[in-house]
Amino acid sequence: MRTRDFGYWRFFAELPVFTIGILTSASGDLKTNTTSRTDENAKSAISSMNISWGVGLGSEYEISEKTSISAGLYFNQGFADLTKDSNVLIKQDSGNAVAESSKAISNNILLKIAVLF
Repeated sequence: MRTRDFGYWRFFAELPVFTIGILTSASGDLKTNTTSRTDENAKSAISSMNISWGVGLGSEYEISEKTSISAGLYFNQGFADLTKDSNVLIKQDSGNAVAESSKAISNNILLKIAVLF
């Protein structure tokens, strides 16, 4: 949706915005009662694809007849759990096995800036 011109300005809203994300890297910190590790490679424990939806609001400023600058603020929220675990048993340094049950959903705020011509 986009408003009519207000002088050199126009405002817009985008909803819904659907996004497909592809995993490029994943790392994290692991902390339990007996173990603490940082920057562990977690790529094998994360889903390789994520689908999210969102909304965006912004404005456009006309520089010339055929050129304008656009800026928008967007919020995206993932649909599903990003982790692949299903109560997998993990062996700790002490030798005890514990069930992993993590959950991660990706939410993000984006700032989009563009030149339209």
